[in-house]
Amino acid sequence: MLQPHREAREYPVLSWIAAGERTESSVAYPTGIADEWLSSTENAGPRGYWLKVRGQSMTSNTPPSFPEGTPILIRPEGFELISGKFYIARHKDGEYTFKQYIHDAGIGYLVPLNPTYQTVAMDGSWEIIGRAIDAKITGM
Repeated sequence: MLQPHREAREYPVLSWIAAGERTESSVAYPTGIADEWLSSTENAGPRGYWLKVRGQSMTSNTPPSFPEGTPILIRPEGFELISGKFYIARHKDGEYTFKQYIHDAGIGYLVPLNPTYQTVAMDGSWEIIGRAIDAKITGM
């Protein structure tokens, strides 16, 4: 069956995001300012951007896996919070992390794919600020 064709769109690579311990990230760049741009056929909206994963908490021996350096495309607006999908979360102290969101028994969790890292229960100090909607496999 013929699939619809979507034109690729360029999005800026703004900064890296911590995929381990919560780490500062500079995702507050003005829209449209970046030294590097990557394309995607996914729709990240008018303010979408790429981040490169740092750390090992989202590296897994089985798919999915987001090893350090993997570019992830973030949709910062107009996304739904769906258990099992991947999100950027901001802590009230201004730090950011990239994790899988799991909703279980009425509680939301930020879950690393690497079992040697700890799961974080979402409380009032966390806010989901973007959904990862695409990733580029590096080293191919």
